Amino acid sequence: MSIQFNSALNTHTATDRYGVVLAIYDPAVHCTLADFRVAARSLLGG
Repeated sequence: MSIQFNSALNTHTATDRYGVVLAIYDPAVHCTLADFRVAARSLLGG
């Protein structure tokens, strides 16, 4: 999983190795990118 800026969405997204978007960063929910990374990793069970 990687965290990248998605210019089409104008925000950060978590994507898997195939480029599938797993999560979209929302500052109201995740506060920081570090919090977003933790939440996205929990989606993958790791």
